[in-house]
Amino acid sequence: MMNHTEDGFPQAYYHFPYPWGEDPGFVAFMGGQTDRMWSDLRGSMGPGLQARYRNPVELGWDKMIKFDHEFVGRAALAKEVSHPRRKMVTLVWNTDDILDVHASQYRQGEPYQPMDEPNHAPGTGLYADKVLKDGKLVGVSSGRAYSYNYREMLSLCSIDADEAALGNEVIVVWGDQGRRQKEIRATVSRFPYLDQNRNQDVDVNDIPRPQQG
Repeated sequence: MMNHTEDGFPQAYYHFPYPWGEDPGFVAFMGGQTDRMWSDLRGSMGPGLQARYRNPVELGWDKMIKFDHEFVGRAALAKEVSHPRRKMVTLVWNTDDILDVHASQYRQGEPYQPMDEPNHAPGTGLYADKVLKDGKLVGVSSGRAYSYNYREMLSLCSIDADEAALGNEVIVVWGDQGRRQKEIRATVSRFPYLDQNRNQDVDVNDIPRPQQG
């Protein structure tokens, strides 16, 4: 799952939820499983599912949208493409703030919520954290992962379009609601973050092929 964050591939069940539970008929068809699926919502965004939903533009998938046919939601999606409210970016978390979270486990008093590395294991909850700028909610961070390649803590963030400039410093609120929380500085960076060995530059004609007998 770390690769989905570092390589810029937002993944359902990890970076965002499906809105299956909004359709009672589908919930019934699934035997009620969709209700249980999202019962463990973690992170500073709290228990609400609505704030965790994403549209294709927010996920950075706008280049794959084709309007050469009719489909449900076409008009709404066309509006979002022409005037995107949010963009997908990578956040690079501040190292000193991360170390303070770890150090709190060895100090007296209530520690911050542990920050598992390299990431939280799938199936241990759907994490989503508030992203603030000057105290205002401007985005949602998810998919936190430690990158061994870059020696950095990364996450993906759907952020307000006017806060998406590279180098912009924001705050990620770390910790479930009701627990001691830590404001972690983070910097808006490139999406996808991986800047090497990406296969979009590969000419498939150069790939060796077996000779036909």
